[in-house]
Amino acid sequence: MALLDRMEHLLGGPMHSGVLAVLESQYKLIREVEAKRRNEIFSYQREPGSHVVEDAQSDILTLALAASLSLLTMATRKSRTALWAAFMITLISKKKTKKSSEPDSISPTVESIVEELEDSCSSAEQ
Repeated sequence: MALLDRMEHLLGGPMHSGVLAVLESQYKLIREVEAKRRNEIFSYQREPGSHVVEDAQSDILTLALAASLSLLTMATRKSRTALWAAFMITLISKKKTKKSSEPDSISPTVESIVEELEDSCSSAEQ
């Protein structure tokens, strides 16, 4: 969240609400996976009773954990994409504010943004 705070400072305004929503959903899923893993560990630490019931219960807990990890994987991909988009917006707006000091500045088109990103990527590779 500190990274987003710095990006908001550079933007001079709030970040898009979608970015914050994606990060919050990822955080909730992290907590859910932790809770399911804790339940799984707790079920193994109980005293042995009926092995059939315990095996079925442990299988259910393992499947629930696997499903939660799958959801967390998708949420992590979404959050990486959202953070990348927020980073690009921050870079573009920072370049735009530098150019706005020039007279008769025109808002950048998609083509000019793509060209700037390609230029910055090619200069970073060299």
